[in-house]
Amino acid sequence: MMDCDVQLYLSHEIDREKGIAYNLSLHAKNTDRSSLQESWTMVRVVVTNRKEYDPYFCLEGNCSYVVYMPENEPNAEVFFMEATDLDNMNTGEDDDPVEEVFYFIKGGDTNYFSIYSNRQNKIILRNKPNGLDREDPISSYSLKILATNYPSGSVAPVNSSSFLHLVIRVLDKNDVVPNFKKDVIFTSFMETDTIEKRLTVIEAEDLDLNETLTYTILDDVQWHDTDVTPPATSFTIERKDARSCYLKLDFDPKAVTQGYCNFTIHVEDAGNHANTAQVKVYSINDDFKVAMYFSNEVDEVKNKENEIEAAYTDAYGYTCVIDSITTTQTSSGETLANETTVYMHFIDDEKNKPVEKEKILELSSSADVMGKLYQELKANGIILDSVDKYQPSEGGKTAEDKILTLKILLAVVTLVLGCLLLLLIIVSWIRTRSLKRKVKVLSTNTFGSKDSGLNHMGHDVVPGSNLAQVHGNHNPVFSEDGALELKIQDTGSISSGDSELIGVEDNPEFKSYSTKGAQNSSSKGYENPSFGRSIDQVSAPVPGVQGGVKGNPLLNFSGLQDSPRPSTNSLERQVFGDPEESEGDAASLDQKINSNFSFS
Repeated sequence: MMDCDVQLYLSHEIDREKGIAYNLSLHAKNTDRSSLQESWTMVRVVVTNRKEYDPYFCLEGNCSYVVYMPENEPNAEVFFMEATDLDNMNTGEDDDPVEEVFYFIKGGDTNYFSIYSNRQNKIILRNKPNGLDREDPISSYSLKILATNYPSGSVAPVNSSSFLHLVIRVLDKNDVVPNFKKDVIFTSFMETDTIEKRLTVIEAEDLDLNETLTYTILDDVQWHDTDVTPPATSFTIERKDARSCYLKLDFDPKAVTQGYCNFTIHVEDAGNHANTAQVKVYSINDDFKVAMYFSNEVDEVKNKENEIEAAYTDAYGYTCVIDSITTTQTSSGETLANETTVYMHFIDDEKNKPVEKEKILELSSSADVMGKLYQELKANGIILDSVDKYQPSEGGKTAEDKILTLKILLAVVTLVLGCLLLLLIIVSWIRTRSLKRKVKVLSTNTFGSKDSGLNHMGHDVVPGSNLAQVHGNHNPVFSEDGALELKIQDTGSISSGDSELIGVEDNPEFKSYSTKGAQNSSSKGYENPSFGRSIDQVSAPVPGVQGGVKGNPLLNFSGLQDSPRPSTNSLERQVFGDPEESEGDAASLDQKINSNFSFS
């Protein structure tokens, strides 16, 4: 018998993911006819693994998974989705070792969670000595988990399907005590109400999920300031839902017209957690109820009932109690869309009495109160239209818009008044300045007065003025010794182009005398027969003479000086005559002057 080796070859390429092992039946026989032998045997061919695929959580990528971890357990742990590796498909116990999958946290709330083992799809809680709390503001956490074939986790995967977005939610336990929203619950009834009237809704808050609360009125009902004492069982409880109840009347209130009642209400949850609150019920009438109108749907107002009460309590300074919330109707009974009527009353906590309606309406006229109220209501999406009486908004304007319009109008009026005041100040200043100038001009110490001293400063200081510089009230034509002193310079008129006397010196009636006794001479002095006419007739302008600087005819006194003076000026000689001819005594002075003039 001879041993021989046989080699097995693949007829084509095989894929381990399609088959990890093959069973073959081998048949062997010899070729010697004299001693024919043959045998059969089974051969198993195992396809060894070769890494081809990355592990994945979801084939489509962006895979998410939610797990729940119990609260109040510091050592809580939870499993998450296991990754899949196609390289490990269809493996048996006796097969070669397969590709291992390792898990790593690559992001998220890593401060509170860690991987239990890189080879196991499980996380554990850390850094929470008291465990998680579902009632905390953060009741949900997240992690980013990587699945890979590399133990270090440092090799980036080819696709996003190797990552898992893991969401950890806290599993609730009944561990919270129910709590009333208000320490004191206020409500009221009227004498016109009937038995079993629902007065208000009582509700406590419990942060635990799926909780059912039970309410009970304790045996401590007390009435105060009433005309009669109502029965002890004055109120009952009626369940509204799993978390709230109605407080109802259990007696006929017709005889109770004033006063109030207080008692304790008890609440308990399924975990035997309990709490209590005080309830005050007041007897009121229509004199205490105030109507408020809102531009909101009824459901919006009901959902914000507590916020509305808080806003009114803060703005008015009294505890607000809402009595009813209904849809607004017109006087004809027509229902208005998006309009809600709320009836409420207010309680004075210090006096334990309801506040009268007139007091609330008085406060409603205060801009400070309403401005504060509008802001708080607006922050909660509630729009107040009007108080006491329904007044629909004009042109879509709310009451807040109307107040803004009034403020703008007030600002404009203030600006206009300010401008008028400024204009009045400017006019007053100008007028005062003008009057001061007039007073200064009219004062004694003005230009040309005695006090000014200008009459002692010489004619050069004041050009064009009279050259007489003798101080006093006598006629400046005469000198201090009584002699007539005339100067040719004073016969010129400056800036008098429109004077009626211009050119009068050319009139023959004003010719000067050249010799003494000219008054009797027909060839000297005033030769014209009109010598005896008035000054108005004499001063009439000569035809053909206009404007210019002319000699002053009133000073044309020829030969009136007492002493001779030499003259070299032909004009002066023409006006005054020859010095020898002007000699004479003072008695003949009046005869040499025109009879139309006199001196005193």
